[in-house]
Amino acid sequence: MLRKEHKVSHISSEAIFAIPAMKPAKVLFSLIVCFLLILSDINYKSSDIVRGYGNDILNPIIYISKTPSLLVRNLISFFSSREDLRLTIQTLEKENLKIQSINTLLEEISFENKRLNSLWDSVKEKPGQYYLVKKKYLSTNELKPVMTIGINRKEKGYAVNNAVISEKGILGRIISLGLYQAEVLLVEDPRSLIPVTSSSSRLHAILQGSGLGRLGNLKNIKKTANFEIGEKLYSSGLGGIFPSGYPIAKIESIVDSPDNEFLNVKVSFLQSPLNQDHFLVLRNFGSDE
Repeated sequence: MLRKEHKVSHISSEAIFAIPAMKPAKVLFSLIVCFLLILSDINYKSSDIVRGYGNDILNPIIYISKTPSLLVRNLISFFSSREDLRLTIQTLEKENLKIQSINTLLEEISFENKRLNSLWDSVKEKPGQYYLVKKKYLSTNELKPVMTIGINRKEKGYAVNNAVISEKGILGRIISLGLYQAEVLLVEDPRSLIPVTSSSSRLHAILQGSGLGRLGNLKNIKKTANFEIGEKLYSSGLGGIFPSGYPIAKIESIVDSPDNEFLNVKVSFLQSPLNQDHFLVLRNFGSDE
């Protein structure tokens, strides 16, 4: 069998990337330069001078290279600070609203306390004869302004015709009772008739309402009566419904019409249930129990 011939690559033994040897003159020159640099550094501290000038040259370059990162950090810090400030402002605004609400509530409580103190002071002679009640509902019908108040029938003393009193005087009387609520006929109701006496002239009359927020009138006042504008009208106690001596109204006008045999006397009521929530009920007076 004949031996097949194979192709063999001719590879030289020399390194492909061999670095040529440095010439002796260059080596000698390099050694001399290094020696001179060492001597210069020993005698004149040349390395310190070179480093100083090098720093002067390199520092601006370093600052310039750091500028983008500084800008990014400053922008991030700026926007994060704005967001933190916005959140802080929102929190402070919420706290401010809470404080305002608390102050408003405290003012309302203070106002209610003053009203209650004034209410109790108006009957300080015999406070044990009264129940403190709260308004539950007031009808919107001006000509029939019925009001309901909260009561507790377990407490003895509530009865039909019990007088309901505000800080400025008589407000009305109870006309119906439930277990927890009572209906009050207001003095401003046209169905209300109250015997009164005037403060100055000491004349007696019957006071009738004309509707919530309207002027009342005195019924059948003869033209010889000497009522005065501005004098107050107090409950006379006649009829046994209302206690005597409580203020109710004030005379606003007196008109003498030729075609009328009586004087037209208009009065304004001293109290109104519109802006009040608490009242006193005089117990066991005029009770029908």
